[in-house]
Amino acid sequence: MELKVILADEKISHIALIGRMDHAGVSAVELKFLAATASRQKPTLVDMSEVTFVVSLGIRMLLGAAKSLEANGNKLALVNTQPLVAETLRLAKLDEVFILADSEEDARAKLGV
Repeated sequence: MELKVILADEKISHIALIGRMDHAGVSAVELKFLAATASRQKPTLVDMSEVTFVVSLGIRMLLGAAKSLEANGNKLALVNTQPLVAETLRLAKLDEVFILADSEEDARAKLGV
């Protein structure tokens, strides 16, 4: 799994995750992910268009960042999530914890940036 930082400015953190969010994938990016999201304490947009699979460890990583951001008044938005991944997150009711958006514009509007 890869993590690409698209934008990290004073208003927003915008990153992309690429690959499978399985044990090996999450282990490869978790520290970078938390540094690019929770540590920055900015509204965060995560492009999930190239994430094809997610397991509980990946959900835990997303949930941890979302809760850390929320504790400081910020939100995490996932954009362009693949149908299987989005369904997994909805079944776990995680769409109540972070934003699932269909487009970057929709995510930015919901994040207020």
